[in-house]
Amino acid sequence: MSGVTRFLLLALFASGCSGPTEVVDAARNRDELDLETLLAEGSSPDQTDESGRTGLMHAAGTPELVPHLDVEREVHMRARPAPPDPVAMRLLLEHGADPNLADHNGETALSFAAAGGNLEVVTLLLEAGADPDGGLAAGVAPILMATSEGHPDVVGLLLEAGASPDAADRLGQTVLMIAAFGGRVDVIDLLLAAGARPETADANGNTALSNAAFQGKLVCVRRLVEAGAPLEPRDRGGKTPLDHAAERGHRGVVRYLSSRAAARDR
Repeated sequence: MSGVTRFLLLALFASGCSGPTEVVDAARNRDELDLETLLAEGSSPDQTDESGRTGLMHAAGTPELVPHLDVEREVHMRARPAPPDPVAMRLLLEHGADPNLADHNGETALSFAAAGGNLEVVTLLLEAGADPDGGLAAGVAPILMATSEGHPDVVGLLLEAGASPDAADRLGQTVLMIAAFGGRVDVIDLLLAAGARPETADANGNTALSNAAFQGKLVCVRRLVEAGAPLEPRDRGGKTPLDHAAERGHRGVVRYLSSRAAARDR
């Protein structure tokens, strides 16, 4: 299960207590006329539902369950970001909605918007004062969501706004590690240019290079090594990136890492 899938499922099933929710319901149901009426009558734009989510979060694109057909033609339910509603977002922000409120899992409206990959709504939230690192301490920073879902333009926009290039999820996987695992060379380049540290390891001793080698992403491996990533970090099992590549039959990665290690040792 990917980091963003965990994030979406946690967001989908979080629960708790809430007060009035008519504004939240209108935003979730994309009922812009009802939303405008409620706000004009003085309803709070920051009402929350049982998950701690506001109308702004729902309008930004909170997760929904949709059927998914797997390779064996079996249908499963999968969480994915819902389409955003920029009109409702503007209404809420114009009436004072706080873009930095977090739900019970630590996610903000910007986290949901980043997962959806819509530049318009991400820009709208940033211009309204949303913290580009909102959710960082909870392991659900927007840049993690954008990277996991493959939105390099959003990653770049968040970095320009000051997001940390070393943000990590709840398992200690940094955004660089996630990009390396997914073979996202474009995101890796953005992160390295912003100062991401390729030597960082998660709780299991995995680094971005470990992930790239495990997946056989040769171009990513090259980028990371050229950026100074250690060649032989060992995970908890004592395995190096070269070990992972060899075990999984990634010959190009094996040849490259072996040649770099030999050149280093001359």
